[in-house]
Amino acid sequence: MWVRAVLLAACLFATLCWIRFLLQAAKLPHSHPLLRLCRRATDFLVEPLRRVVPPLNRWDGACLLAAAAVDYAACTALLWLNNETLFSGGKGFAAAWLFAVLAFSEAVAYALLCCLLLYALRQTENDALADSLNRICRPICRPFSGLHLPRKLSALPPSVLLWLWLTQALPALTGRLNLWLIW
Repeated sequence: MWVRAVLLAACLFATLCWIRFLLQAAKLPHSHPLLRLCRRATDFLVEPLRRVVPPLNRWDGACLLAAAAVDYAACTALLWLNNETLFSGGKGFAAAWLFAVLAFSEAVAYALLCCLLLYALRQTENDALADSLNRICRPICRPFSGLHLPRKLSALPPSVLLWLWLTQALPALTGRLNLWLIW
């Protein structure tokens, strides 16, 4: 039970870091409540990492580094607590790295899914959040423009693909990685 709680907390933190990264890259004003929420939840780790990875224009690499660090730390700690003998030969570190990559991709998928849902459900067209969501979601929805869906439904195909990644592909890859650890 506590293993799921640790993984959920790491995923939530990494997702907030990704949402923060995307919204800052899309030029959402720092005074917007959604960006302020993400900043308050992640500043304790992002700010110290910013000294190591300074932002490049609107790209804040410290957010991504914080997400990756939390995912790797959570995966390494959980593997260590479950079977510390894995780490004697290096297999544990490789497995922790692979699990962290999968957790990182899960956070990306959840962050993009949140942005796509906000993009589809927003009511106003002329505010800062709508402009930022347009900058994030239009390139994601563009490959599906040949379907000629209305704007409200244009986020549906990429959302379905992200949902399939989260519910089908990611659990299958995690299961295969677990089988590799057993061997």
